[in-house]
Amino acid sequence: MKRYRVFYLNEMLVDRFREAAPLKEMGVLRSGHYRESGLVEAETPYEAWRRLRQDDELRERPIGVGDVLQAESEEPLLCLYWGFEPTRWQETAPESANME
Repeated sequence: MKRYRVFYLNEMLVDRFREAAPLKEMGVLRSGHYRESGLVEAETPYEAWRRLRQDDELRERPIGVGDVLQAESEEPLLCLYWGFEPTRWQETAPESANME
């Protein structure tokens, strides 16, 4: 069984994420927009999703659109309306543009 780390999107960003247009390509996650909230054991991300929706002891709130699951040594999975999509964490902070 896999152990998935659970990352909840910060509350102030949830509505904005849910109202945004669907992604055309793999998105990049900013770690500052998420907070890690424990682990859940499951065979698949969909089983983890179901467990996090049903078991009050495993979660701080039901997992939903914009939240992320990540198994060890695997890419993060972003929860969207139609299921999970692989994504990645932003590697470095973007540098400000140098305007001359």
